[in-house]
Amino acid sequence: MTARDRLKSRKPEPPQRPLSQLRVRAQGSGARISTLPPPPFEREIDVAGLEWWLEAHMSLAGSLLCVEQILEPASDNFERALAASLERIRDALYELYCDAADPRLHNVATTGGALAEQLRPIYRACEELAALTLDRDAAVARERVAGLEGASVTDDWLSALAIDEANPLEPLRRLRRDLAALRSALDLCVRILRLTP
Repeated sequence: MTARDRLKSRKPEPPQRPLSQLRVRAQGSGARISTLPPPPFEREIDVAGLEWWLEAHMSLAGSLLCVEQILEPASDNFERALAASLERIRDALYELYCDAADPRLHNVATTGGALAEQLRPIYRACEELAALTLDRDAAVARERVAGLEGASVTDDWLSALAIDEANPLEPLRRLRRDLAALRSALDLCVRILRLTP
């Protein structure tokens, strides 16, 4: 067998995961304890009940990627500002999705839960705004401000969770800040939509 034949018969190695996927192994896996948040989900079964969230998030991420590709440096300032604010919302929603890996959030994050019901309209409004940005219809996008103005992310359900925010090993220690980041991103987007042309 020649060296070429040996190379052909070798199975290709799986591609290396990007750094964004190399977070931390789940607690209890025998790894050293880390102060980083746990990875979102290590197995498909961990996503049970959160399929809606993954689907909505991937759809929004895809829409914003399309927006990013069509916007040029010479694009309208409004379009660029709106796209940037939608990206901030997307990033804040992703941080909450990572928090949802914690079993304590299962009841509020799955379909019918308090957090899930607050996030669904946000995803819908952001998708609509991304589509309007793709169509370059700033006037209609400004009219859609109500879709985000009415969105509220409350944390009244947060008190029912036993979260020690001072503990560096607490997986949900940043949850309150993640919710505040989402509120801030929503507020910025609403302010941009209210700007006059």
